[in-house]
Amino acid sequence: MGLRRRAREAALQVLYLLEFHQGLDRDRSIQDFWERFHAPDDIKEYAHVLLHGVLRYQSEIDHAIARSANRWRINRVYLVGRNILRLAS
Repeated sequence: MGLRRRAREAALQVLYLLEFHQGLDRDRSIQDFWERFHAPDDIKEYAHVLLHGVLRYQSEIDHAIARSANRWRINRVYLVGRNILRLAS
């Protein structure tokens, strides 16, 4: 499995975790994830780029997804699918 694919999978897991357990400290949750999910530094680095991009622009990304969704509110898209769309944006 390639580096970028593993990084995207890790980023997806973190996004899922953060949304499923809303209210958790984001930075602490990310740190806890990496303590349990052992990966080479290059995977962690790329996953962090993806995560911080999504988290920084999440409202804009969600707005773009909502504009493209025909008669669907973004909160109706299941959690994994919603975060895959965010990563793909």
